[in-house]
Amino acid sequence: MGILYEAACPACDYKTSFCLGSGLSGRDLARSIRGLEAEQQEQIRQMEERKEIFDFSAENRLVRCSHCPSSQGLMEKTIVTITDMNRRQHVFGDRCRFCGNVLEIYEEQVAEKGDEIVCPKCGKEFLIFSRAGFWD
Repeated sequence: MGILYEAACPACDYKTSFCLGSGLSGRDLARSIRGLEAEQQEQIRQMEERKEIFDFSAENRLVRCSHCPSSQGLMEKTIVTITDMNRRQHVFGDRCRFCGNVLEIYEEQVAEKGDEIVCPKCGKEFLIFSRAGFWD
């Protein structure tokens, strides 16, 4: 079960919510890859057809692209990690869809303890996160 977080800036009117972690769909590979780019979805399907997948995890993570002005805000994004039969890990969804650079991926603990993410709107204060519920 995932956790719904609300984030607010004490200095401006920025307020948003994020569904982080994984719900029940996090154990369904076909559903988990829907948000990935078509090329990555195809790579995963091919791995699955060749029976190369030992295990996988899919989680909504809090991310930001520090390279791309069109994506400066925080967002939630599904990150899929596949462990192949040789126990190597392959990460999908960790790149910005606008510029292709690797995203900053925050650990869920950041939302728990706060004071690490500066407001993407005003840049003056750290965001305050609070748990708002759960999601599936």
